[in-house]
Parts: sequence; C-alpha cells; structure tokens
Amino acid sequence: MSSLYLYWIHHKNHSDVTREGYIGVSGDPSRRFKEHTSRKDNIHLHNALTAYGEDIVFKVLALGERAYILQLEHSLRPTKQVGWNIAVGGCIPPDQTGFHMPKSMCSETSIRVKAFRNTAEGRLAYKDVNLGRICTDKTRSKIAKTLTKFWRTPDGVFEGIHEVLSFYNLKSQSSVYRRHNAVKGKYKDWFIEEKVND
Repeated sequence: MSSLYLYWIHHKNHSDVTREGYIGVSGDPSRRFKEHTSRKDNIHLHNALTAYGEDIVFKVLALGERAYILQLEHSLRPTKQVGWNIAVGGCIPPDQTGFHMPKSMCSETSIRVKAFRNTAEGRLAYKDVNLGRICTDKTRSKIAKTLTKFWRTPDGVFEGIHEVLSFYNLKSQSSVYRRHNAVKGKYKDWFIEEKVND
C-alpha cells in the first residue's frame, strides 16, 4: 500500500484546520506546494498564495496509508468551498465540477497536445481514440451532409468528397479539408456549396 501525506497551507493567523486554509494530499508534499505556487487550477488558493506571500505556512499534518489519509481529508473538507479548497476532500484526482480552465491554460494545453499528436508516439497513442465511438443521429447527419455536398475546385465541381479524393488521387479526407481551409496560396479557391449555381 502506498503512503500519502496530508498537508495544510494557511495564513500564519489561521488556527482552525476545519474551516481555514487549504487541505491537500500528496505523495511528495514539497513538490506539490511548488505546483500550487505556480499553477492556477485553484484560483482561491493561487490568489491567497499571491496575496499573503511570506505569511503563508505550509504544514504536514499526517503521513499514513492512502485510504486513511483520504478519509482524513474528507473529514476536514466534507463539502465544496471550505477554506481555500474548492472541491470536496478525499478524492484523487479532486472533483473538477465547476472548474473552468483559464484561456491561457487552454491555449498552452492545446499547443502541447498538438505537438504531441504530431510525434510517432502521439500518433500511436491517438490512433484508436475514436474506435468504437457511437455517434448520435445528429452527428451522422452532419457527416453525411459534408460527404454529399458539392465541392468547387479550380478544376471543376465535384459531387461529394469521394469524387474529389479520386480525381486528385488523395488518400484522406483531411487532405481535402486542409485545402478547403487554406485562406491563401494555390488552394484558396476550394470551397463547399450546398448546391451548384452555374
């Protein structure tokens, strides 16, 4: 069984561990404290650490078996929004209900994921991501409409994406969409139409 630490981050004037400060669990509390100071996933804690700086106290309260420490955390944070905690205690990972990722974090995450997906390891990891996925009727309808729309290119009008693929000897639909989404360059004249208006 793995051991966990229960820790309390609080202002030096705080004395009630059940209502004040932040309660957390970690296998490496000093690393976790550094993460808290640099990340904004808990905006209450981040704001407190920024505002109080030198008046912040980091204290390890207990070390024990995983189940026992999680039970302790839950007893100290039985509901959301207690002290600087935003989630109910006793869960790993914490319950993220109501958490909204800041826009800067969204763009950073997007860049990292896109970079990873373009590596050999990433392509392998994401290869079967949609395998066995069940689409709703609405999604199927949207896909069908895209496949049957008229595609206008510099070489003519094609009925459906499959005609475009065979005419240009392309292997994937994504190569057609890349050309369609190009705003300048030699593919700027590729676009989709609901019907042909000649």
